[in-house]
Amino acid sequence: MSGRRCRVLLLAALMLAPAARAGEILTCFSRGELGSCTRPALQHVPFKSVVLQFVDPARSGVGESVSRLLWREILESISDLSGAGVILAHDRQGDIERALGEGDLGEFLQREYHRAADTIGRQQNVQMSIWGAALADGDEIFVQPFLTLRQPPSDDWTTLRLEMERPTRFELGAMIGRKRLNLAPIRKTREEFFGGDYTTRCALAGGCPAGVALHAGPSNAAEIVDQVAVGERVRSVDMQGAWMRVDSAQAGERWLNIYHVEMFPREVEYAARTAVNMRAAPGGAVQGKVDLDGRYAVLGARRHGAYAEPWYQIEVNGTPGWVAG
Repeated sequence: MSGRRCRVLLLAALMLAPAARAGEILTCFSRGELGSCTRPALQHVPFKSVVLQFVDPARSGVGESVSRLLWREILESISDLSGAGVILAHDRQGDIERALGEGDLGEFLQREYHRAADTIGRQQNVQMSIWGAALADGDEIFVQPFLTLRQPPSDDWTTLRLEMERPTRFELGAMIGRKRLNLAPIRKTREEFFGGDYTTRCALAGGCPAGVALHAGPSNAAEIVDQVAVGERVRSVDMQGAWMRVDSAQAGERWLNIYHVEMFPREVEYAARTAVNMRAAPGGAVQGKVDLDGRYAVLGARRHGAYAEPWYQIEVNGTPGWVAG
């Protein structure tokens, strides 16, 4: 394959709009039926997905945790892409579990919940819906995810294009039809799934002058037992609903709302970027220029500048340094 370049591209008309972090939460099951997400969201965003709250037959809260974690991680991963967004379809009243009742989980997912994912996808005019089930079994959780692809009218995002430049220019395009994909099941301990090191941020409009609050329980009504400075690293060991249980040397549990942490990736990928400035700190002095091509573990991450652009500390040729996201 020397001298020949062959690429398969997933085309999307999402590079035309200004870059923005586009995420929204909708209550989509509040009318006692599945798929009642009728209020439009992110209508200005041309390419978007929706994460449905995962079915939680044991009513353990793990379904909500999985969906919120996925929503936040997807939102973070598309933060530097123009015109992309993600919606969280949230169930506040427990309508998903009531609709499941004592029925068969597999049949419920194949029929009712798949239909709900497709209905919400059409209501919100999204290109993909992410949904599934999450089961808690002691210290382990089992997650079965699904992906429903759909193609809104006049939207060619699902075109696969094969391009070859040598020996002659050649191009071939093909459309991906609407389909449901059964993704590989995941079985991990709770700490393996929800655990990780995170950087705190302030998600309050009025700011966090005293720091980010740590609560004694997974609720805003629980007592505030500690404060953590914005930008400090904390380690999550579990989740319940929208709350992360953080590792603490103090006596008792410490809970942090998921909206008060950054969801930086654990590794980043760069394709054929040459002469990139590697700096001593985000926006800091240049240490040298490096060529980036491949995957790199993220040693540290921070937002910097007027647009809060993510910067990543990676190691290249044995030397750590910071590069712009």
